[in-house]
Amino acid sequence: MTTEYGDAASKTSETNPLRISNLFHLTLGAFNVLGGGVMAFLLTREAQIRGLGLIPALAIAASLLVLGLTQIARAWRDEKFRFHPDDIGDFAAPEKFSRDGKPDQAGYLIDVINNGVQPSRVPDNALLNKLYNWLPKLELAPQRIRWHAETQAVRIVKLLVATLGFALAWIFAKPHVFAWLAPIYLLLAISPLSVLRGFSEGRAGDPQFGRPPMPRPAGAVAILLGSIFLPIVASQVVPDSLPPAPYATATIVVPTIAAIGALLIASILFLLSLKAQTRELTTSGVGHKVRKDLNVPNLSSGLIDSLLNDLPYPRRSLIYRPGWSQNGDFGGELLVETDQKLNASRSAGGPIDALRTAWTDDEQQPLVGLGGFGLMTGIAATLLAFAYARTGSLTVGLTALSLFSASQFSLLASHGLWNRVDFSSTLYRIFYKGSYRQAQRVAGNTVTGSGTLTESTTRVEHVEFWVAVTHLESVAFARSGLRYVQSLDLKPDECDLQFKRVEDYYNSVMQRKADAYREEGAVRQLVQGSEHLVPPGSGATDALLTATSRPPPVPQPAQDA
Repeated sequence: MTTEYGDAASKTSETNPLRISNLFHLTLGAFNVLGGGVMAFLLTREAQIRGLGLIPALAIAASLLVLGLTQIARAWRDEKFRFHPDDIGDFAAPEKFSRDGKPDQAGYLIDVINNGVQPSRVPDNALLNKLYNWLPKLELAPQRIRWHAETQAVRIVKLLVATLGFALAWIFAKPHVFAWLAPIYLLLAISPLSVLRGFSEGRAGDPQFGRPPMPRPAGAVAILLGSIFLPIVASQVVPDSLPPAPYATATIVVPTIAAIGALLIASILFLLSLKAQTRELTTSGVGHKVRKDLNVPNLSSGLIDSLLNDLPYPRRSLIYRPGWSQNGDFGGELLVETDQKLNASRSAGGPIDALRTAWTDDEQQPLVGLGGFGLMTGIAATLLAFAYARTGSLTVGLTALSLFSASQFSLLASHGLWNRVDFSSTLYRIFYKGSYRQAQRVAGNTVTGSGTLTESTTRVEHVEFWVAVTHLESVAFARSGLRYVQSLDLKPDECDLQFKRVEDYYNSVMQRKADAYREEGAVRQLVQGSEHLVPPGSGATDALLTATSRPPPVPQPAQDA
């Protein structure tokens, strides 16, 4: 998904992927603060009349104020991200790529180059297998997005089970028995303890990116069977001894229907958003370009150092293994990521323009709908909470709690899908390996020449160069968070350029070596008084004269005939 820049970020590393999500949070937060403030103001004027009866209403007003400030703080905290090179996180390597208990990023990236972005294993579960069959590209998504989807799939099933159980209990239970059973289904739908626990921890909703518990059919079967047989048993065993419920049946039925309906709508919008975001994901593998006709001038680290120094900045070395040699084998390796950039477009202008632009984008349209649904249900929940504080109607209060639960789920689910930053970079992998043998070389002779020169030399018998230069797309879900590889595309011209640099390095070293041999021969000739004169001003003559502190000969003017 394309990340959207803030207003003045075209020349900086600032990005605002949460602009629309922040707009929803800010609007709802301001409405909650306004509603809580108005409610508290009205209640203070009625303090002498209502007395201690004001405590529940004051608690609601305080909750709205705290919730509104929390939502405003979330919007302000996430208003803009600034990425420095150190803020770009490491790659998220699967568990099988580990070394000494730590993730092996380099090994994972090499595997991706060779084999492509392979999906991890689908959980062995009937429900989740059905999810991945309905969203075939979901298995290619980052692990955190997959957990997010699995969490919502489990939530949808729980809602459907609660809905079906609620309907079965309504059919099989007598009215006075159903009045006692109805609250169970309301608790299954909204889970108020989870809402209160999240609220006390400073987050208005459940965590969206943790690994979900594996769904098991035993609980769903128990709820459905209990919805059928529990009303029958209760009607037969305690037909007359069951006291009447202290509330009307409609007091529980209306909020339950509101909660189930709103949460089902939100979950469906989430799955549609997820399907739109994952429909273009594909596996990609690029492989290496290999050449066996190149050579290395020596076994030193010079080749790797030279290739590394030619790579652009900013860069990050994942593997740096300069020239190594052992037992007749030698090689070197380089894995470097360079030119990390944010994938972002210019801002769409004002908030209305940004909403309109996102709504016309097929990828973001369901996401805008999910966030907008969270905003509308949140406003409705606040209005109902205000009405409950004024009238004390339990039906109104429970309906407000139901809509609040749906609102927080919708806002945080859309926040989780928007809270991403896409990166592009260039990945260089250069690897060579070969075999060699050591030998001695003798140059010159002592009979007719000026002496011999003996030196050790390395005979390269075989060498292969493997080069892969790729355009890499990755995504992170937080500043300094792990990045997930999305795709790789080979850059053939850049691969050929690296091969050319290897050739240039070899030719440069061999040329310098040949020049050194010529200079050494010239120096020996000059020292031995050879009859073959060395031209004045040559490198060998200058080097020797400098060493012996003798001034160079002065060229004599030519004489006239």
